[in-house]
Parts: sequence; structure tokens; C-alpha cells
Amino acid sequence: MAAPDMSVYEELSALENLHFFARLRGLAVADAFLRDLLVNLGLPAREQTRLVGTYSSGMKQRVKLAQAVLHEPPCSCFDEPSSNLDAAATRRWRGWWPLPPRAAVAVATNDPREIAWGDARIDLAL
Repeated sequence: MAAPDMSVYEELSALENLHFFARLRGLAVADAFLRDLLVNLGLPAREQTRLVGTYSSGMKQRVKLAQAVLHEPPCSCFDEPSSNLDAAATRRWRGWWPLPPRAAVAVATNDPREIAWGDARIDLAL
């Protein structure tokens, strides 16, 4: 799951955050895999070892998205995944979808760009 209020540890780097969350899931992932994941989400290698607390909100969102997909889940839920991302980063995220081809993905959003990503739409009236 990835949501705007999802937390990352600001006193760790992006790589350290991903290694930590991978270990929590019992995953043994190579540093190169995590670096590639972050690069594909638009976080350059030179930025990956800086403390997350120094990042812009868009850079933090990239780390959160990486955290949500690093274990390649068969089912995912994203709450406004492109929040804090500029248009280019949103296109990059959508163009490079790091989940398995048959993964079930739910996106909660009011953003017309994100709504267009879906195969089906469910409108909830509260």
C-alpha cells in the first residue's frame, strides 16, 4: 500500500529505508535491485544516499512508492500515488509499472489522470 501519509524514516537514506523495509518483509534484496528501483522511479543514484529528511515531497513520494512495490505484491492499493509528483514523474511512474502483469491494483483517487489508468471504476458516494 502507498498513501500520502505513509511514513519513511527521515534520518535514513532512501537505500537504508528500502533495506529496512525489505528486511521487515523477510526479503533478501541486492543493493543493485534497490538502486535500480529508485532510478526507475526517478530518484537519481546521486540522491539515494542522502537523508530522506532533506528530500522534497516528490522525492519522498518516490521512496514511498518504491517501498510499496519492492516485494512485487500480487495485490496492491494506492491512495493518490501521484500526489507530490510533477507531470513528468507521474508519466514515468505510469510508464514503468513495477508490479507483476496479473497483479490486482486498486487506486483511490480524485485525479482524472489516475482514474484513466484503471480497467474498471467504482464510484463511492459517502
